[in-house]
Amino acid sequence: MKTTVRVVALMLVLTMTVFMFAACGNKPSGEYYAKVEVMGQSSETTLKFSGNKVTTTTNTTIAGYTTTETSEGTFEIVENDNGDLQIVVTVDGEKSPAIPYEKGDDYIKIGGVQYNKK
Repeated sequence: MKTTVRVVALMLVLTMTVFMFAACGNKPSGEYYAKVEVMGQSSETTLKFSGNKVTTTTNTTIAGYTTTETSEGTFEIVENDNGDLQIVVTVDGEKSPAIPYEKGDDYIKIGGVQYNKK
């Protein structure tokens, strides 16, 4: 009887682990960046994902002057009615609209902008 209970408990733990990894499969982690340069001006954005938190740092250079802006918030990956993935970001208590999201092996796309893994 004890062996049966242990086997059933082990199977439940393994099943829960599989579901946990399946649910996290599309969730980004680590750092991603995108850089845009136009006529000597540039903007580089770095997204750092950890758990359900995201930190965004943007360095903008215009006419030789660089400014840096950083914001922190949380995010969640949701699925719309069509089965497409979207990301919703909350910063200072305000949720963004759902933005199209895609995850590859070494990149993510948010709203059509590709961020490459650092």
